[in-house]
Amino acid sequence: MSPAQEGRVAVVGLGERGVLTAGVLSRLGALTAVSDADPQTLVDVGQAFIGSCLARLEGDYLRLLAAGDVDAVALCTPPSTWDGMAEAALRAGKDVYLDGPLVLPLSRGQALVELARERRRVLMAGPVLRFSGAFSALLAAIRTGALGRLEYVSGRHFKPTQPGPFAALDDTGPSPLLSQLVLEVLDMVGARPQRILTRATGWRTARVPDVTETLLECHAGPKVFLHTSHVHPTQALELSILGSEGSAQLSRDDHDRLHLTLHGGAIDAVPVPPHPSEPTAAREASLRHFIEAVADRRSPHQGPDAQLGLWRLLHAAQRSLDEGGPVDPAQAAAPTRTPGGWVHPTVQLDESQGPCEMGEGTKIWHFSKLLGPLKIGRACSFGQNVVIERGVTIGDNVKVQNNVSIYSGVILEDDVFCGPSMVFTNVGTPRSHYPRQGQYAVTRVGRGASIGANATVVCGHTLGQYCFVGAGAVVTRDVPDYALVYGNPARLMGFTCYCGVRLPFGTAEGECQEAACAECGRRYTRESRQVVMLADADAEATRTNSP
Repeated sequence: MSPAQEGRVAVVGLGERGVLTAGVLSRLGALTAVSDADPQTLVDVGQAFIGSCLARLEGDYLRLLAAGDVDAVALCTPPSTWDGMAEAALRAGKDVYLDGPLVLPLSRGQALVELARERRRVLMAGPVLRFSGAFSALLAAIRTGALGRLEYVSGRHFKPTQPGPFAALDDTGPSPLLSQLVLEVLDMVGARPQRILTRATGWRTARVPDVTETLLECHAGPKVFLHTSHVHPTQALELSILGSEGSAQLSRDDHDRLHLTLHGGAIDAVPVPPHPSEPTAAREASLRHFIEAVADRRSPHQGPDAQLGLWRLLHAAQRSLDEGGPVDPAQAAAPTRTPGGWVHPTVQLDESQGPCEMGEGTKIWHFSKLLGPLKIGRACSFGQNVVIERGVTIGDNVKVQNNVSIYSGVILEDDVFCGPSMVFTNVGTPRSHYPRQGQYAVTRVGRGASIGANATVVCGHTLGQYCFVGAGAVVTRDVPDYALVYGNPARLMGFTCYCGVRLPFGTAEGECQEAACAECGRRYTRESRQVVMLADADAEATRTNSP
């Protein structure tokens, strides 16, 4: 069976890695589409592959996922985008390839692995370096016993970066790339980390360490020491292994090629590549392995189990940093599984007065608090430090960002977005000395509405469907459907489309207008403060005129 018959892969993101990946897939006969958000890049790069098996240039990622001629996607976009894009691909029934570690919090990673297994999809996320000739030779030296019993493993990864205001998981602990290579070495000898101790120091920002040192202790296995630095003046990736019969050193040069040096031991039995492994050859080996896994419907190297091992290690290292002592990764806090949803271990669930019901795919993140009885729909996401009080009803696909409290009396319909630190109230005349518990006013937020960061919604009002409340606005009256409001107090400033783009409508009373969205093409009519999507208006007229 040829690669073209085994799987049709679309490359998403046409930067340097994307172009290299597309080139390899083209030579393998498996490239079916390329995608990029920049139309000019899409055309320029796509034309280079028109003469191959390429059948599609696609700028819309979601439309690409709906295509019947795409079996799998290779995500070559920035790693910060991989989580959401991988989830969307898995839900669309596509297999997913990444050429680097997918770094996620443990609870989020477990949910993604479960999704891949539920949909019976291949999820492969690992460094291309793992498929290089040098690393394969290193594993062969370990497997054949050329180095004897492994006693000590030392790795260092220097990657100079500028300090930023936000810390990602891969910025605060040991290097994910180095950790993944080390875990494969340990797996070769059947060793598992049982104690992880991480120390860090930093002086450029309060949140992101500049240097981390991590010690892994394995029962009946080697001691492992990992050193990560964000301040070293040059880049470096090195892995040194000391065995009872010999030693090995693996290093990466400035051209992403790996060099392997063996000392002592039965090195004559190990075929060491005469020249540094070319990155393109490693990429091709990696993609061939992925295509074969797709064809055979089997778990690849760096599949879900390997990813879970990496996430447990990084999670344990972060816990060690937070707690100031060693951590057993096998006892790393796992998310609580509730009927339908995932809840982070730091979440407080108070079900003393009734259950906290959650639909399939809903996720509750760090340090949130839920007080039952309450009902949350499917595929919702709630950020850190969210409070949901008793009696609240929340629809499907609702997104609530960090530091939002949803009080009793609030109703959120489907597809609502609540920005960070926005505020709901539920009592119009609060007094500390005169409690009005049980006298909560109802606030209804219509389907598809968006509320910006730090906005305040005074209780007892209705926010119409697909309305848009600007950041910092104070809503003191009802908001019409599709309305754009902002300011203090919030005033009607225009109208927005279903997709969120501003419509070319005025706001004057008595005006009648018709217009289309410049981005998605949906058409609307407006009469004074009432806006209706044209398809809805036609459907309403049909119902009204029908006998």
